[in-house]
Amino acid sequence: MLESKLIVAIGASGPIARPFVQGFLDQGLRVRILARRPEAVSRMYPNAEVVQGNMMVAADVRRAAEGADGIFLMTPMALLNDPTNEVEAARLVIAALKTAKPRHLIYTSAIGADRPTGVGVLDAKFHNEAQIRDSGLPYSILRCASYMEDLFDVRLDMLRKGRFLLPVRRSQEFCYVNQKDVSRFIAQELLRKDVVLNRAIDFVAPGSYRVAQIEHALSAAARRTIKATPRFPTYHLYQALLPLFRMRRHRFASLIPLVAHWDKHGCVARGESVAVAAPGFRMTGLDEHLRALFRATPR
Repeated sequence: MLESKLIVAIGASGPIARPFVQGFLDQGLRVRILARRPEAVSRMYPNAEVVQGNMMVAADVRRAAEGADGIFLMTPMALLNDPTNEVEAARLVIAALKTAKPRHLIYTSAIGADRPTGVGVLDAKFHNEAQIRDSGLPYSILRCASYMEDLFDVRLDMLRKGRFLLPVRRSQEFCYVNQKDVSRFIAQELLRKDVVLNRAIDFVAPGSYRVAQIEHALSAAARRTIKATPRFPTYHLYQALLPLFRMRRHRFASLIPLVAHWDKHGCVARGESVAVAAPGFRMTGLDEHLRALFRATPR
């Protein structure tokens, strides 16, 4: 039964992982979280089991993984556009899991991680996918598009003022994914059915959007005009500030190269889709998510 399934979340104690972890709980899974500060994480998820430990310590990882039906792995974002720290974190977790012998390792990767790009946050996941494939562990890799919650929900105040931050060429296309769909897919299509993909799939909502189409979707959901921040001068300003962000070791030092990559290539899925891997699974569309966002948070 689904209720008896145990998923262990590693690298998922921070705010970006919150929709995933809460989604697992909402799906009726038993959830165990490895966290360096268990008291704070326990307050966030009172219905989860939280164990103290560090993903960089093999004994902690093995202890957390005991009896798990699935291991959900998120790796820390590459620092200063350098994939080294993220790749090392994955290496240590994978090495620990080889002795723990989990039934299923599930990794959230990213669209664009199927090849080297020179962008740290993508190249880290490219190397991590290779580590997982070569590990001999049973695995599933979900290459996620940009998270709707991370791009739209947290910027609701800006959206209500009629602006959306996407300073890239308007001709580029982008795809998105609802984070709760990730949890729902893992619970319903992988753990409940005892399915292990042993490959990577592109985990994206249906459709891709140019900037004008994103503006239209936002404006329709908000019932007011919302426009993307113009590429000039915002894009060039961010590029000029990149040395300052690097000096301060700010996360923008990794995000600005990603935006530059999107400016040249967009962000669209080209691999095996969820519709092929799990034809009966319904993804949340961008229009649906935006309508729900503005309905749930009226002025």
